[in-house]
Amino acid sequence: MEIFLLWVVIGVVGLFAAGSAGAGSVVVFVLIWAGALIIAAWVMSFQTRRQLDILVAAPIQPTAQLIEQHFHGVGWHRVDGRGQFNFQSRGWGLGSLHMENPVLSIDLEAVDPTRTGVNIWMSSWSSRWGMVSSCDRVLTKRWKLTRKLATLGTVPATA
Repeated sequence: MEIFLLWVVIGVVGLFAAGSAGAGSVVVFVLIWAGALIIAAWVMSFQTRRQLDILVAAPIQPTAQLIEQHFHGVGWHRVDGRGQFNFQSRGWGLGSLHMENPVLSIDLEAVDPTRTGVNIWMSSWSSRWGMVSSCDRVLTKRWKLTRKLATLGTVPATA
């Protein structure tokens, strides 16, 4: 949601700035802003479709608790799906108008008593013109989750 709001703020501020220079500047700004938004949505959509595999230096139970706490709240809710943990976003996001919100799935695997393998992927989504609905929300939530998992400790995948 934060990325979407940032684009809205940039659009509003840019629109007022371009408006002070003239009508032609407004048209040019809107075209450039919309083009940049579409390109950013395609890049974010590509990133959200990629599966992340992380090796965490923590047992499986604390890792599962951290994941549950991370998705606890209003913006995401638990759903049935292909992973051990499946969460669907709620609300609006980039390109989400009349589209189904994506489902972020997570599997945990105990590598040994002190390490856990975490697989994060989008198991369900809808897209329009190659842009995943609410890709900004998925990317932000996944990025924040990987940062929290890193606080548990990460180890090289070859270790």
